[in-house]
Amino acid sequence: MTESAPPPLPDDNRQALCQVALACRKAALATSLDGRPYVSLVTVAFDDDLSPILLLSQLADHTRNLAADGRAALLLDGTDGLDNPQTGPRVTLVGVAAPDDAPRLRARFLDRHPGAREYADFADFAIWRMRLDKAHFVGGFGRAVWFDAPLVRT
Repeated sequence: MTESAPPPLPDDNRQALCQVALACRKAALATSLDGRPYVSLVTVAFDDDLSPILLLSQLADHTRNLAADGRAALLLDGTDGLDNPQTGPRVTLVGVAAPDDAPRLRARFLDRHPGAREYADFADFAIWRMRLDKAHFVGGFGRAVWFDAPLVRT
């Protein structure tokens, strides 16, 4: 298989970070399980300020982990289709997650993931929003930079 060209990214790293993040519908969520790293797959949407929005079940280990310690990280992978993923873009978002029952966040998540409407009203599910502290953008070899929040300039 020949490596396909990565999607074109803006030269501005902050804009490129936003482009990669907003293109992702799923992420690897890192939480703390009794002080040890625990990573799981979640679906994700984003608020206007690039804060991740998650629909989580309280039955899931990652949700129980967040309830005990809200510190978390999300890895957003923009490397699909590349023979060597190390040459492609990815974003790590670092912050603190907490439940947030704002109707607009629920609407944003369900607009992004309409299939979640089937279970979003189950009693064990809730919307969580991650308040961002910082982000790490990697645009391929030799292109890596950290940003403090806020990530989106208004």
